[in-house]
Amino acid sequence: QFYGARGRFHGFVVSREGSSYSPLAEVDVVERQLRFLRFQLERGRTEGGDVRPAASRSLYDHLQALHESLLAPLRKGIGTRHCIVLPHGALHALPFHALRDGDAFFGDLHTLSIAPSAAVLRRSLQALPPAAMGTAVI
Repeated sequence: QFYGARGRFHGFVVSREGSSYSPLAEVDVVERQLRFLRFQLERGRTEGGDVRPAASRSLYDHLQALHESLLAPLRKGIGTRHCIVLPHGALHALPFHALRDGDAFFGDLHTLSIAPSAAVLRRSLQALPPAAMGTAVI
């Protein structure tokens, strides 16, 4: 779960193995990185909606910067293949599956589900059988 408070994002990972917390990047830094990412996405699109090859490198750089700000500090706590992401604030617009660690996309390493809030997640999980609970919540 991501949470913004006192000008900084905070990250929590909860799984069957336990839980962990990491302070993350400042909110204004992440919001600036998100603006840069949106700009690159708009700038690099062709009329058909594809990304121009020249824009790909810059786009990858922004995706990696966001990964470093938000996911890299949490990676040790993520011990499962499936992750449920609970974004906060501006992070609701972030394509978490597209964040890169330099070598791979987060969505290539993990299957992702996004829940808008912990309350919605809780209601959804109550309907699942206990065997389906082998996930990490970020």
